[in-house]
Amino acid sequence: MKEKTLGKVISQKEISKNIFDMWIATDLANQAKPGQFIGVYPKDKSTILPRPISICEIDKEKKALRIVYRIAGAGTTEFSTYQAGDDVAILGTLGNGFPLEEGK
Repeated sequence: MKEKTLGKVISQKEISKNIFDMWIATDLANQAKPGQFIGVYPKDKSTILPRPISICEIDKEKKALRIVYRIAGAGTTEFSTYQAGDDVAILGTLGNGFPLEEGK
């Protein structure tokens, strides 16, 4: 189900040059499946479209999603400045995903 919602950054760190690891607290974690992605909206209104970023990990207990992304332009450069406690607008969950049971 697609839904635009406001999440909150739990943590963010640069894990390699221009590669960032961000955890976002959101109720979307309850419905997220492996293989899906979210659209992350920049706060800068000159960049209207959300940036599609794959979900790297899901923590249903903490209601959190982990994304790992590379700085590729203005939107992801902005995301790299986010800190714990910052709000982040996201659209999700997107894509069909896949069941883990069939993958085993």
